[in-house]
Amino acid sequence: MGSVERPCRDLTRVLVANRGEIAVRLIATCKKLGIRALAVYVVDDADSPHVRAADESFLLEGHGSQGYLSTEEIVRICQRNGVQGVLPGYGFLSENSDFAAALHAAGILFIGPSATTLRDFGLKDRARELAVRAKVPVVPGTPILAGFDQARRAAIEIGYPVMVKATAGGGGMGLQVCRHVDELRRAVDVVKSRGQALFQNDGFFIEKFVESGRHIEAQVFGNGQGDVLFFGERECSVQRRHQKVIEEAPSPYVLKNPSLRKRLESASCALAKSVKYKSAGTIEYLVDDVSGEFYFLEVNTRLQVEHGITELCYDIDLVELMLLQAEEELRGRGGLSAGAMSSFSREGPKGHAIEVRVYAENPAKNYQPAPGLFQNVHFPTGQGIRTDTWIGTGSFVSSLFDPLLAKVLVHSQNRDHAVEKMVATLTQTKLQGPPTNLDFLIQVLNCGDFVTGRTTTDLLDTRFEYKASAIEILEPGTATTVQDWPGRVGVPNGVPTAGPMDSLSFRAANILVGNEEGVEGLEITLLGPKIKFHAGAVIALCGAPFSFKINGRPASLWASHAIPANTEIQIGQTPVGARAYLGIRGGLPNVATYLGSKSTTPSLEWGGYQGRRLLAGDFLFIDSGVATSAPPRPFELDRSAIPEFSHEWQIAALPGPWFSNEFLTTKGQEHLYTATYKVSYNSSRTGIRLEGPPPTWGRRDGGEGGSHPSNMVGFGCTVGSVSFTGDSGIILPVDGPNQTGFIVTQVVGGSDLWKLGQLRPGDSLTFVPATWAQTLLQEQKLGEFVSSIRSQVKSGVARKTEEALIAGLLCPQRPTKYGDGILATVQGEKDRPRVVLRQAGERAISCLFGPGTFDLGIRARIQHVANTIRNDPPLGLGKHPVAENCSLLVHFDPHQTTQDTVVQTILALNKAVPDVRASRIPSRIIHLPGVFDAKECQETNERYMLSQRSKAAYLPDSIDFIRRSNGLKTREQVKESYFEIPLLINAVGWMMGLPIYVQVDPRRRLVVPKTNPSRTFTKAGCLGTGGGTSSIYPNDSPGGYQLWGATIPGICWDTYGQKPGFTPERPWLFEAFDQVIFHSVNRAEFDAAINAFKAGRYHIQIEQSDFDMAAYNALIEQTREEVARMKKVQEECTERELALERVLFAEWKADVDRAAEAKEKEKKCRASMVPDAALVEVPATMISSVWKVEVSVGDIIPANRTVVVLEAMKMEIAVHAPSGAAEYKVANISREPGERVETGDVLVLLQKLP
Repeated sequence: MGSVERPCRDLTRVLVANRGEIAVRLIATCKKLGIRALAVYVVDDADSPHVRAADESFLLEGHGSQGYLSTEEIVRICQRNGVQGVLPGYGFLSENSDFAAALHAAGILFIGPSATTLRDFGLKDRARELAVRAKVPVVPGTPILAGFDQARRAAIEIGYPVMVKATAGGGGMGLQVCRHVDELRRAVDVVKSRGQALFQNDGFFIEKFVESGRHIEAQVFGNGQGDVLFFGERECSVQRRHQKVIEEAPSPYVLKNPSLRKRLESASCALAKSVKYKSAGTIEYLVDDVSGEFYFLEVNTRLQVEHGITELCYDIDLVELMLLQAEEELRGRGGLSAGAMSSFSREGPKGHAIEVRVYAENPAKNYQPAPGLFQNVHFPTGQGIRTDTWIGTGSFVSSLFDPLLAKVLVHSQNRDHAVEKMVATLTQTKLQGPPTNLDFLIQVLNCGDFVTGRTTTDLLDTRFEYKASAIEILEPGTATTVQDWPGRVGVPNGVPTAGPMDSLSFRAANILVGNEEGVEGLEITLLGPKIKFHAGAVIALCGAPFSFKINGRPASLWASHAIPANTEIQIGQTPVGARAYLGIRGGLPNVATYLGSKSTTPSLEWGGYQGRRLLAGDFLFIDSGVATSAPPRPFELDRSAIPEFSHEWQIAALPGPWFSNEFLTTKGQEHLYTATYKVSYNSSRTGIRLEGPPPTWGRRDGGEGGSHPSNMVGFGCTVGSVSFTGDSGIILPVDGPNQTGFIVTQVVGGSDLWKLGQLRPGDSLTFVPATWAQTLLQEQKLGEFVSSIRSQVKSGVARKTEEALIAGLLCPQRPTKYGDGILATVQGEKDRPRVVLRQAGERAISCLFGPGTFDLGIRARIQHVANTIRNDPPLGLGKHPVAENCSLLVHFDPHQTTQDTVVQTILALNKAVPDVRASRIPSRIIHLPGVFDAKECQETNERYMLSQRSKAAYLPDSIDFIRRSNGLKTREQVKESYFEIPLLINAVGWMMGLPIYVQVDPRRRLVVPKTNPSRTFTKAGCLGTGGGTSSIYPNDSPGGYQLWGATIPGICWDTYGQKPGFTPERPWLFEAFDQVIFHSVNRAEFDAAINAFKAGRYHIQIEQSDFDMAAYNALIEQTREEVARMKKVQEECTERELALERVLFAEWKADVDRAAEAKEKEKKCRASMVPDAALVEVPATMISSVWKVEVSVGDIIPANRTVVVLEAMKMEIAVHAPSGAAEYKVANISREPGERVETGDVLVLLQKLP
């Protein structure tokens, strides 16, 4: 844009009274001129870019769009903060004469036209009068009319079609086209009521509607003294619902009829001069496409949305001109001088510019707004490309505001080149999130009429048809998510692998439709979705035997289907297994990649579509070109090639890292491979919980890890780890954590991980022992099976599959010998600790250094080995080993190296570690605000007491429990052990960059037992301690640490890396050996820090430093005796607390058992009752718990009404009244929320009504 390139000297503080892209654009020009820009925002906009871009920002009291309309509040903010002028932009208060007058009365400039001009041109009838007076042609029409009768007579006189127009407002909101009297009656009512509601003015008038017209507007700028500049015309004829979509400068019509520009200039300047117009303004005209006559429509007394294309063609910055005009007004000169104005005069446009408005709206659904999260945003840059926007990756578009996302502008030497450049620019634009009109815009730009310049206002309504390439979710099912394979493998710091739970079925579905095996598709759990395909596609459904219909007709699974546009598919339920996968040829291209994968992790709100399960109304784009270009022939696998699922599973599992006599008795080890476990209803993608007897433990407790023998000092773990949390078993699947504080006894072999995806509540499973070599052989067989599917699809001939191959996949062979989990042991010597290498599946080795207790010297040695691997990974080793406490988890690729080779490599790396006792380790010092005994902790504990356990030694006050467990006298001593002192980050991982830390000074290290059972919910930002380590809860999540404070929620992980201190490639804050210091602040300061962080305006204080191991070891020696005495006190006090805890736990358990017994008696009593033939039983459809009861006794309900919502596998499952009668009366409710139910248990009794 052109610029005078001189800063304003007197105008130094300007408030921008707007939001979104225009606020960002206005602030940029203020800064260019050296003006301090102030912003206002509502709480819904706290993280909007204009808030961050401004030099100062002020919170408005209101919500949504209404918050930006408070004249009194904005004027008050201006007065209190030395504001000299207000830039209103467009919309909101930009044409509000009362606002301009209020600013003037307060001695503040309204940077725009005068209040009188705003008032006159704001009323369309008055504007029409002024146009007639200036001899500007107007459309045949009327003055203000009183009502329908006058309108009817006027319409007859003018001749249909006519437009009913509100005198107040603009932008097409108060405009109705009528072709006969019935439409006229409705239009008058609508325009009057809308005008009254929006502008407190129900005035209206009628004008002739020009059928084949163009919307062409003139850009003017006046100095308020009668001098006016003309900056050419823009054409804005391409509109939907009277809202502009595409604008051009110059007008393609004027290009063919060049004499029109002079006529437009003459009329426009005459009108502007007649009122001594000041600042920027636009005069809109309707041009008859046939006759070339033009008619005045209205004056927009503000900056237009599309002003940018004029700036590109005339090399001018209109906002800069407005600010220069305002400065001259501030100096008392009335405005820019005639000489200054002439320096900005231009002969005519140079080249051609096009602007498109990009909206978060769905053109296939009548342009309905489409709010949501944009997971990836990219606008191309380059010569002749400009984008005015407010969104970026991670922006959430609210339904509270206008859905305009961006204005994309291009400039080139002529129109043809400009059109080509715009199509190329939009094609390269990435807006991955909710639906936008991006594809719609490309189709309009490519349509014949637009290319030839036949852009009349009826183009979109009469000569263009949008063809959506998308799927629409009509019914979502219980849990339908986007997944790809293999997911996020090898991403560090608490990033779950994600991907399909059953990768075998997923890969098969992709092969059947002609995709690569890993292309994103839909994972369907328990109850499937109903989906409409707006474009043709090739699909396949593989997995459990769900019912499957295409346009109401049964369809085969494990088969490909070519379907036409507007096809609906319905995926129902499955009697066995849990999941199926819908492959779509070409995948889902508009789903964003996050950390290398499109997979959804719903528990963390990552990846996939909107970071969640799909919902009704979701609209996902497909690539119909790929989907329908040379599709594979319809193909169905032979039944012999389809795995048959059952309710009984055999799953191959290798002995895990702690499968040894130190942790499990011989009997306990045998038990793990002979016991039958039942899958709990409380299972999910983050953890498959098992019901069954625990193993026999080989030790009394967990040492530093905790009081139960299953407790461990935290360590890294892999997908498929079989763990015991207390006496309860759990398998950690694809969304599970990568670190744990509980024992891992076995690890499911990679060849059997797919089975975890088909486990459903109530299924039974047995672990079959496996060796490393046997697991790889089994994996090879799995690969052969997948290859056989690929070859069959390629040949188009279905073949029978060997029965032995399928049987081998489902029933792994039991080896004669499998050993324990120990791979190698090297005894310690001098300064080198003992090292034990342990098996952690076929792709990882867990290395335990020293006696299994935390020692910072050992931790430094482990970090040295980890850094060596990370910086220069030996052949086959993963780049990101997991280091925590006294352990190191090393990943490797068994197709590149062997387990034995990795063992020797690790031992060699350990041997090469130099003496670390005097080393200096890079260590940033991170300062964070914190609140001791925060309300977040109190609320979390209260929720735990209400929903899980009512009495415990650590309830109701966990801080007092910490105090007592450590023999401290006051709560202040607890606080002093966590605040204003350095805490060393020992490990980062688990989930979302969660840090595990300890006090650097051993005299400050507190120990405390964890909760039992663990909490199902902990508020994000809570600070807690368990055993001898502490952590920050990065998100709302389960946990068992005793809580003592809170810091900023979300500080561990910024998902899209947009906040200060984070990047998209490094969304985590902490690294191992960082130090964190919590500074105690009051609640008001803390809340302000939270708000600033949410808005992206909080700057984390970080110092670059080193951790001095020599100084640390000196401290250890100096305090050794004092620390030994402290530990003795801690052990004694903790034992007393544990004794009390055992008593309280027994009391609580007895209360629970009594309540359960009473419920069981009631259940048996109900079961013994003679069934009433008049009553209809509504049974539970699966093993689950009752989440909600949606009816009450006595309610009259229709058929198919939801009566109860069950919860299983972290999903809600609705149970409906049957369809056997029109209505029912609820006679009895047999189950309460929280009760566990088996398949077939009666939930509700209904009485049929006649």
